Amino acid sequence: MSPALRLLGGLKGILRSDALNRLPHALNQEKLAVLCYHGVVPERLPPGHPQHPLTIAVDDFAEQLRFLRRWFHPVTASAVCDHYVNGEPLPRHALLVTFDDGYRNNLTLAAPLLEKYGIPAIVFIATGYIGARRFYWYDELLRRLAVWTDESVLIPGGAETRPWPRDEAARRGLAREIEAAAKRVPNDVRLEYLDYLRQRTPWWSLDGPERDMITPMTWDEVRALARRGFEIGSHTVEHPILSRLAPDALRTELHQSRERLEEVTGRSCFAISYPNGSLADISPAVIAATEAAGYQLGFTMTERLQPREGSRFLLARVSAPGHAPLGVLRVRASGLKELFPG
Repeated sequence: MSPALRLLGGLKGILRSDALNRLPHALNQEKLAVLCYHGVVPERLPPGHPQHPLTIAVDDFAEQLRFLRRWFHPVTASAVCDHYVNGEPLPRHALLVTFDDGYRNNLTLAAPLLEKYGIPAIVFIATGYIGARRFYWYDELLRRLAVWTDESVLIPGGAETRPWPRDEAARRGLAREIEAAAKRVPNDVRLEYLDYLRQRTPWWSLDGPERDMITPMTWDEVRALARRGFEIGSHTVEHPILSRLAPDALRTELHQSRERLEEVTGRSCFAISYPNGSLADISPAVIAATEAAGYQLGFTMTERLQPREGSRFLLARVSAPGHAPLGVLRVRASGLKELFPG
């Protein structure tokens, strides 16, 4: 390793230390830290695994929860709603834990640990996949590309084709590029692209552990999660990128998901997590339609802490690191990452 790389590694280590994070943590005590998780898995996954970027191992999740319990004041989504809608105060160092999508492991692996450490959470559900015996479209896309055998592959959004790499790492990189491209195109183009993949790949089966980590909950499991005191929010019906939808389709995604969740849980569905969640995915029309559909809060994925003021339909979240040292979470949750991005 070169001296420059050693110096950079040492600097990152310092930035992730408790000592240096105490200052931004104190300076940001009036901000709300909203963490976004997706899936929890029994053990750490290798870097090339399709679920590696958006999962966290059980032991690492427990370590993070112990850290959050010490440094923050966990609150419910209802308390956040009361603050932004009714002006009710939040405690200093307020923290909200969120989960996106609705994987079964949110119930089987995440919920027991959250209960053990006394940390509430809201789980945002993409209702079209619950109990439907299918996988989320992005998981399906990556799994189909994992068994791709053609010499070339079409890129979403046009007639461009790319040679399909022989090297495994290059194949994984191109698959991620295709996934990102599928999120940028109009929704009907995305759906056509998924059909293109389905026509050219065999239906595949996964063994137990692989299937478990990408299986959505059933409706009975959503009810069980709600009965255990976890709040349930909307993540739309089909997990489309909302700014890519026509007005009628946008209204359908927002209304149907909320109505179904309220019917199943018997509780108000007052919050939504926008799929993908970047500002490019959330247009003014999306915000207006979200409010019109009856939601009180809308959560983005903009990698920063949330000030006590600001639009309640553009609440910021920070992605919780999974396969990374605890120091990475310290940097993100304290607000130091906003000073030293990267």
